[in-house]
Amino acid sequence: MEQTGLRHDPDTRGQAALQGTENVLPLREAIRRTQAHIAQECAGVLESRDRGLLLSYIRQYVDREGFSAGGLPAQELAQRIYDEMCGFSVLAPYLDPGRTDIEEVNVNAYDDIWVTYADGRSLQAQETFFDADHAVDVTRRILHKSGTVFDESRPAVTGYLSGNIRVSAVGFRVAGREKGAVLSIRIVNPRKLSLGQFVENGTGTREMLLFLAAAYCYGVSVCLAGAAGSGKTTLMGYMLGQVPDGRRLVTIEEGCRELDCVRRGQDGRPRNSAVHLLAGEPGDAGSGATLTDLLRTALTIHPHYLAVAEMKGEESFLAISAAYTGHTVATTIHAGSCEDIYWRMAALCRRRDPMEDATLLRLASRAFPLAVFCRQGQDGTRRVTQIAECTGTEGLEPRMNTLWRFDTQDGGQEGDGSFRRVGTPSPRLVGKLRENGCPHGFLRYLSTAEPQGPPGAGRDLPEALC
Repeated sequence: MEQTGLRHDPDTRGQAALQGTENVLPLREAIRRTQAHIAQECAGVLESRDRGLLLSYIRQYVDREGFSAGGLPAQELAQRIYDEMCGFSVLAPYLDPGRTDIEEVNVNAYDDIWVTYADGRSLQAQETFFDADHAVDVTRRILHKSGTVFDESRPAVTGYLSGNIRVSAVGFRVAGREKGAVLSIRIVNPRKLSLGQFVENGTGTREMLLFLAAAYCYGVSVCLAGAAGSGKTTLMGYMLGQVPDGRRLVTIEEGCRELDCVRRGQDGRPRNSAVHLLAGEPGDAGSGATLTDLLRTALTIHPHYLAVAEMKGEESFLAISAAYTGHTVATTIHAGSCEDIYWRMAALCRRRDPMEDATLLRLASRAFPLAVFCRQGQDGTRRVTQIAECTGTEGLEPRMNTLWRFDTQDGGQEGDGSFRRVGTPSPRLVGKLRENGCPHGFLRYLSTAEPQGPPGAGRDLPEALC
């Protein structure tokens, strides 16, 4: 059907611009005029949802009217107007599906936007919303696309875009009317780093990372702790990636997918046995299954290895029970240290079962013998600062045997230090690895290497331990 309004001609600057009479407008006015024109004269283009066609019509209108705004070239201005009409306004460039360099976008107020990049940098964006109402409108637009209502009756909500973007929003009733909306957008780009990349990035030494992968592959359950953004999920992904092709791995996540463990051959078909399960957010009636539901189901489909992306609710008791009864489980948790992992597990389990602390601590320590603590430094480096074995409990205290730690130099900067092996695994842990087929050379290294030896003492260990 022929559209009214503008002719669909190649991009050229309008006569007004050529004659030096270009009209400089405030950006918001330029957007308002273009929106009004397109809605009145080219409604069919809007209905068609044809991005390329709509961009062309916007550009032609800008050229014909001969105005500029915001100091933007015509093509960038047309894109900015399009993002305002059909996209996510000033946030659109950061939510581009083709970008893999951004981890978070945080809106503290309509005029205060911060972007966290994959390399750990956190920078304030130059762009801002026009005002508080504009921030609220764009937030509603984003959440509407995820099927989530954001209004005065629901001032704090979470939604998901494209399966890998989590959007948490707080409205003005909670955040303050002058701010408009507080928004946190977490962009999950599953990162598959090699052993060499982890070492190069300063995450840990080669022998530390090989130990964690080998321990999991040979039947030892592992829990990684740290704050958000500390790198624990990426590190867990590396461990899962070492599971042999013929062993079945089942991962369980909530809301959006962070783990990508399927390995494909040259023909495009999967060559390893991996199943990824995804639960909805708590309270989402349309999700169909909770983390507890999926974990209970996973135990019936004969997994050799389980991975629960994060312990944060009643599913923790089931995960601990699975690990305690012989399943090999990897998970993450928010805790302040390796020792605190077990207290945090006990606290989560009490939401389901009012057992005594001593009993829960004993269960957790036997279920997850290995504890890993990750930290992100001020310089953005994500580092394993401690690997410890929990050998049991003494009263209400977990008994920790530190195997590796990152030692900071006295008086030095945060990153001035080194990884050191400071202990050896218990005979119980070594015995479990031996029973499950761990190579004798690696077991010898674990049992006899000098704990106080120089960093890199395990440099001759083979990468193909799993």
